[in-house]
Amino acid sequence: MLQPTYEMLDHTADLELRLRAPDFGLLCATAAEALAPELGLEKKTDEEEELGQIHAKGPTPELGLEKKTDGEEVSFSLSAPDEAALLVDFINELIYYADAKSLVLHDVTARQTEGTTLLVHCRASRAARPPRVKAATLHGLTIEHEPSGMLSARVILDM
Repeated sequence: MLQPTYEMLDHTADLELRLRAPDFGLLCATAAEALAPELGLEKKTDEEEELGQIHAKGPTPELGLEKKTDGEEVSFSLSAPDEAALLVDFINELIYYADAKSLVLHDVTARQTEGTTLLVHCRASRAARPPRVKAATLHGLTIEHEPSGMLSARVILDM
């Protein structure tokens, strides 16, 4: 089974986020997993950290994040004209929760329906600190369907 991955790259005063996943819902869940530390979710200590991949059911603590089974459940839906705009809207929704409500969304399950509508179910835990990320931008945004069946995306984040 193809496993989703992510990579963070410094990009001048911004941060470039590269994502890969087998479908759009997992691409969004992977973005949430990657951004959780930048939005204020505490990382595990070195002793607790385990190597691994995100499972098909959604993000897990194996990428170094403490799994938070506490916190309130949150569900929402987003619609946009295309997948690229939908990904940016989703990331900006994560940032909104962190900035306006001091909540970090995690354990995300996302499902794309009706073309460019995204149904999201997750948990929200209190942020340990203010978010570092201010916004996801359309600048340099790409989403590509790879021959391997994976979906890859590149998003520039304002810090």
